[in-house]
Amino acid sequence: MKVISLSVKSSGPTPCIHQPLAIGAVAFDTDQINANGDEYIEESDSYYIQLEWDSVNMDATTMTENQLDIFTPPGPDGPQHHRSFKSEKALEEFHSWLLRLGESQYYALGTNVGFFDLSMLKSVWTYQWPFYDMSIDLDSIFTCMSLIQNRTYYSIRQKIISRAWVSVKNIYPDAVRHNALYNAWLNTYAFWKCIRRIQQAF
Repeated sequence: MKVISLSVKSSGPTPCIHQPLAIGAVAFDTDQINANGDEYIEESDSYYIQLEWDSVNMDATTMTENQLDIFTPPGPDGPQHHRSFKSEKALEEFHSWLLRLGESQYYALGTNVGFFDLSMLKSVWTYQWPFYDMSIDLDSIFTCMSLIQNRTYYSIRQKIISRAWVSVKNIYPDAVRHNALYNAWLNTYAFWKCIRRIQQAF
């Protein structure tokens, strides 16, 4: 399976009313889950872009959480995790990155990815849709693991996320939470750790 770990930060919770403000993505093949015991993906397999809109419908709670400055955006010349383009150009750049990966469609991975991230992205997407209808939802996997291990969902989630964050910090020592790029990496390593635990359970 060709997978894109996807994290979309937005101006609010509702697609078509609020706008996507940042996209973080990490591409990998599920063969890597067993092939790479050290859980390593090339940094070049990731992508980040912040979108600059002429006007934004903002939800205060969401904007506080995503920590994005939309009034003085960083522009296109910043480091990978801190750069922005005008919205149309940003979507074009992300589309071009997906095309360079060589597949026409991917499975999207994330926390609540089907309900939120894909819906938010689709609300502004004008190109051929690059994702399958079926996505990989980490919350559902955490729930499954809680049943297998007879533990609470929250204890499973907290343990896996904390260990996945250590893997992210090994690649990006300056990584911070709530950035779309780092969230995409966090989702990737959390998924890998889930798969390995499920394999061990069976």
